[in-house]
Amino acid sequence: MAPWAAARCVEALPVERAAIIVAAMAYRDATSVLRLVERDHLDRLLDAVKQDLAKDFRNSLTYPNGTVGAWMDISVPDFSDETEVGNAIRYIKKRGSRAGSHIFVTDSSGAYIGLVSISTLLRSSASTSLSEILDPTVKPLSNRATLVSVTTIPSWDEHPLLPVVGRRGNVLGGLSRSMLRKGLSEVPRVSTSFAFSSLWAHLFMSFLLVASNLLRLATPRSHLVGTENEETS
Repeated sequence: MAPWAAARCVEALPVERAAIIVAAMAYRDATSVLRLVERDHLDRLLDAVKQDLAKDFRNSLTYPNGTVGAWMDISVPDFSDETEVGNAIRYIKKRGSRAGSHIFVTDSSGAYIGLVSISTLLRSSASTSLSEILDPTVKPLSNRATLVSVTTIPSWDEHPLLPVVGRRGNVLGGLSRSMLRKGLSEVPRVSTSFAFSSLWAHLFMSFLLVASNLLRLATPRSHLVGTENEETS
């Protein structure tokens, strides 16, 4: 069901029933629907959702729809670099949620320093610390970046999921290639149109500059010299 249609269904249901359904949905799907729910109904719905989940929903909904933060998945787990592989695996199993393709690793201050693929995690010894197997080359995305601005990042070629960080470098979640595509398809392409218009503006100004220089070169040299002589006489 398209998010718009799902939002209308949510509004038609009793608040308590709608809250149960939204809480059971995948987080990103739920936020896509909630963005389209009428404001007064949304407030009542979130009041009926479990407090921690409602807080997460409210935080996601504060981001403009065309930004990375609006489309990130906050359920991606992150771990301290001192965590051992065995403990990380046990936590993921106990949590019972889909871990995705990677886990993110932070330093003692909580700042992102790298990621570990689930396949690498499963191949490693249980006593190995995450600091020994993390990949520090994958750079994080800013939660405030626009979706359009992150589409050409080379890391997408090898990683289906990239970390998203806040102002202090703290891990907020992850953005997947699939959610990036979904976000770009659903978000009005204002930024793209603006960039396109700006490109034409730059091309037009460049044309004027070139035309001006050509006109100057085409002006008879004798006329310029005569003018200079008249000014100095």
